Amino acid sequence: MAEGRVGLIAGGGALPALAMRCLVDAGFDVAVLGLEGITEPALVAPAEHLRLGQVEALVARMQTAQVDSLLMVGHFDPALAEASAARLAPDATARRLFEGMVPGAHVAWMSAVADFLEAEGLPLARQDVLLAPLLARRGPIGASMPGASHQGDLAAGRREISAQAASVLGQAVAIKEGVVVARETPAGTDALIREAGLVAGAGFLIVKAARPGQDPRLDLPAIGPTTIAALAEAGGVGLAIEAGRTIVIDAPRVAAEADRCGVIVWAFDPDETAGGH
Repeated sequence: MAEGRVGLIAGGGALPALAMRCLVDAGFDVAVLGLEGITEPALVAPAEHLRLGQVEALVARMQTAQVDSLLMVGHFDPALAEASAARLAPDATARRLFEGMVPGAHVAWMSAVADFLEAEGLPLARQDVLLAPLLARRGPIGASMPGASHQGDLAAGRREISAQAASVLGQAVAIKEGVVVARETPAGTDALIREAGLVAGAGFLIVKAARPGQDPRLDLPAIGPTTIAALAEAGGVGLAIEAGRTIVIDAPRVAAEADRCGVIVWAFDPDETAGGH
């Protein structure tokens, strides 16, 4: 069993609650801090919420809690894209950290905060280390297997993601007949899937993987049952994800949804193609 106290900075979506259970099951003591208007209300009491720009208060809370490390999980990017200065409530430290950043520089924002927290004695843990039980393992998730017809689209998708800069937000692309038909934006993978269905019609493949140089302290690709439902509704044929670096939210439900919808979900090793050995 693990020992120590982890400060969980909970973003939006289902992942923070899953991460907390994973940490507790591993033997960690967990102090949870929510973000106003972002974190699911049921996860954290209202008194334990801060606004996104209250960096100094975040440090004070976590130092008081005597955490050994921090873990940031969940969605932050849509909130950053839409937030006004009033909603962010930036303190003096936040204003200094974000000075000169262009709007929408989500990766730069999170990286600046991470570096500041490290300097304050609050190191950020890697998601792929603390949440290792949630990572995809090589092979199918569900009963369906990729075939030879999917190899070209998988290869094209992986080439596209590997060519992206680490500062680019998107971790997924939609491919049909070797052509990129849509790219992920701050709106997320489900929005990408809907766009691909509108642009390309049925038969596209989603490829989702970590970008080159992506910081595993800040973000990892993630999928869940809603991803599969959106894929089936839009006419997608399958989803290929990177084994060991993609978080699967509720893997049994993902497998069941994939089987129900008749879509392929395949986790590939970085050095192989779908269906490779």
